Amino acid sequence: GCLGMRRSNVAVVLLLVLSLILFLHADEKYDVTHTASHEHSFPQQQQLMDPLPNEVSKPDRIMECRILAFGDSLTQGGYGIKPHPVHGWGAHMPGKKPKLSFHAYTIELERLLQSNTSLARAQVSNKGVAGETARSMINRVQKVLQKQAQYKPPFHIAFLMAGINDLLRRTPVDKVFSYLTSVHSILQKAGVFVVVTTLPACCNVQDPPTYQQNCQLFNDRVRQKWSTELLDLAALIPQNHAEAKTLWDDCIHFSPRGYDKYGQLVFEELLQRLPAIQYCAS
Repeated sequence: GCLGMRRSNVAVVLLLVLSLILFLHADEKYDVTHTASHEHSFPQQQQLMDPLPNEVSKPDRIMECRILAFGDSLTQGGYGIKPHPVHGWGAHMPGKKPKLSFHAYTIELERLLQSNTSLARAQVSNKGVAGETARSMINRVQKVLQKQAQYKPPFHIAFLMAGINDLLRRTPVDKVFSYLTSVHSILQKAGVFVVVTTLPACCNVQDPPTYQQNCQLFNDRVRQKWSTELLDLAALIPQNHAEAKTLWDDCIHFSPRGYDKYGQLVFEELLQRLPAIQYCAS
């Protein structure tokens, strides 16, 4: 009887031990499975919390902007005609005879565009003609646009300066302003966004004696009409600029360094316009 009870107790103990082993094995298996699942799901959760790849690594748009520089000798880059009335011949003209030379602001503008990855494919057309009046530009701007008729729009943006030669020829301010407005309207109707530039050359020339005053009145009209589409060059590079000796040639035209400064200002203006105005194809 005692032997049977011992065998029964041993069997019970063995059963309990076996049950404990199975329980521990099952619990261990559950822990491993749960841990593996957690490790596997963690990267997925992390990926959802992080910004999407295209938001992080998407390159800047490559702008195919068509940029027009339209105006007179200040657009073409003329200098070297006569000495400055105050500073004389600039440091850029040592020992040189007076000779009309050109260094357009678009040279520096193109250099800066090439160094900017998002604007490296921008195309700049300089259509400045020395001595031209705003009145004459009304016909010429239409011809420039006609040659670009295969593009819609022909240019995405234009930097327009006009009126100096009209004022020097004693044309009344109201008429000069109406000519500029006509050129602006023609460009705008063609789908071109126009930035109007004030005349920086409001200096005290002897002929005509009223030129300086009329130039300033003209600029005031420009600021009033196109306050949100304005490059106020007259304020940015004034005649009494601290670096006037190096920036100005005579008091009408810039020196090459002055034209480079002009190009930098146009480039900065262009960058400021990009976020707000979608005029470039991606």
